Amino acid sequence: MEDLRAAVIGLGFVGRAHVEALRRLGVPVRGVLGSAPDRTQDAAQSLRLGQAYNSIDELANDTSVDVVHICTPNHLHHDQANILLNTGKHVMCEKPLAMNTKESAALVQTARQQRRVSGVTYNLRYYPLCQEARAMVERGLIGEPRLVHGSFLQDWLFYPTDWNWRLEPHLGGELRAVSDIGTHWLDLMMWITGCKVTEVCADLATVIPIRHRPRGRVETFQQPSAGNFDEVKINTDDYDGLAGQRRAQGASVVRGGWFRGLAGLAFGRAEHAVDRPPQPAQSEDDEGSCAHEPGSTRLRGVSGGTHRRLSRHFRAIVQRFLRLHCGG
Repeated sequence: MEDLRAAVIGLGFVGRAHVEALRRLGVPVRGVLGSAPDRTQDAAQSLRLGQAYNSIDELANDTSVDVVHICTPNHLHHDQANILLNTGKHVMCEKPLAMNTKESAALVQTARQQRRVSGVTYNLRYYPLCQEARAMVERGLIGEPRLVHGSFLQDWLFYPTDWNWRLEPHLGGELRAVSDIGTHWLDLMMWITGCKVTEVCADLATVIPIRHRPRGRVETFQQPSAGNFDEVKINTDDYDGLAGQRRAQGASVVRGGWFRGLAGLAFGRAEHAVDRPPQPAQSEDDEGSCAHEPGSTRLRGVSGGTHRRLSRHFRAIVQRFLRLHCGG
């Protein structure tokens, strides 16, 4: 892993978290690519990086870069990943991998053909309490998982004045709460229980039908300004309720008082449950708790915290991704 050299595309909130994670793992970040030359130059300077790329082609043809992290808006993921994989780069991409299943399937096939390592950043697997929950299930504390339900609630788009590019379907896709945070929950529950989602029934709702789009650039989680705005009709989901085989879930970005609230509850089959005393939770900084009642078939976990604490979990998933490249 010490021989790898990386680059990052996308210089918003998440892109900078990836740069920090790579650096903390000791992986040199060769350079960055932003949405415009001036933003790229400013970011490279503020992050003290040597290279500010002018285009995706320039980055793709840089033989000193082994792996690229894609942290751009959703509609750019497929084309950028496709170019990078075909020029021999390993790729870690923010979710969703693409705008539809046809595009994502094509990328999976390209990675196989090019024999490149590729991955999607589902970093919630690396919260300590989530690791503990998976270990409890693997030890048989709840028996065979049969029912999982929970939620992922946020409030960063709570007001009509809150705005982000994810609200625009041509940039973020036709699904919003589902693809942005709902997929985090689904991936996490599949990973903890070892069960796959095979069928889904969904109830989607747009809670705020008209929003104020500021005239100017808006960063993710940025506070709304008092400047000029345009009223925009919204047709993507603020809330979703999903029901599938063995699990049910709700996700919302308009739940007041929840900056980042993740919850899960798993039920198993009693005759396969192992009666063992609960292990102490390994959560940090009040990030949550995970509990199992001895002799019962229920496992309960609640995760909270702010995005300021995400760096350690980004480091964990980046480390796992890079170890795959190294064959570890």
